[in-house]
Amino acid sequence: EVKRGRFSEAIEYYRRASSHFAADDPRDWFRPRLGEIICLIKAVRAQEALDRSRDAWKIAEREYARFDRLKKEAERKIRRGDSAEIPRRPIRPSVVGSKLGQAFLQEGEPDVALEFFRNAIEGNPRGGCRARQGLATIALRVGDFSEAEKRAVEALEVGKYQAKTVSAWPLLIEARQRSGKRGLGRKQIAAVRKVGNGVVIFRTNGCRFASGSRRCWDGSSFPRKTVRWMPTRLERPRLPWVASP
Repeated sequence: EVKRGRFSEAIEYYRRASSHFAADDPRDWFRPRLGEIICLIKAVRAQEALDRSRDAWKIAEREYARFDRLKKEAERKIRRGDSAEIPRRPIRPSVVGSKLGQAFLQEGEPDVALEFFRNAIEGNPRGGCRARQGLATIALRVGDFSEAEKRAVEALEVGKYQAKTVSAWPLLIEARQRSGKRGLGRKQIAAVRKVGNGVVIFRTNGCRFASGSRRCWDGSSFPRKTVRWMPTRLERPRLPWVASP
């Protein structure tokens, strides 16, 4: 129904699916709720989408707090030598906030997206990698390049330069370029050297991993065999290392 543009019908299907999952189901309750919210946005039922999103955020917070309490109780029982059942970990509120923010951002509602991205970071100050990328995207759109750079760097650092941070690199580079800065900061280059599991080169349609001894934008070089070439499904000729977005 979504592909046909019949969003009202799709909303009803998602609500029926939601009825099969109790609110305290650890993870599965959120999938149909997110689908419903996306359809509400597309159907131009913005207030309803916002209300359902805020309700989903409250459920995520409540269930994670409940899980944390039950987990601590189980740990105390185990320390006493008793048996205990550790509950299944529910979806983290920061994940819920990030996904809700991304849904609103993709549908052209950056102001609402800001609310959920910020909620995600407040709920997980040492995480929220994708929420920080969302904030960087919004900052770029409004021309706040220093904020975009700050949030992109945060995303890289809290994500520990792992695969989920790949999409933060174009945001960081664009923010630096548009604010008149050249290349990457030495801190990011040093961090990539330290991690040693991948360095990205950028092109207009995405990014790829590079291999061998290449030159950074500040003129320094990466050690040979630091990273591997990761081919995509459709191979294209390799571009020079100093390719820009």
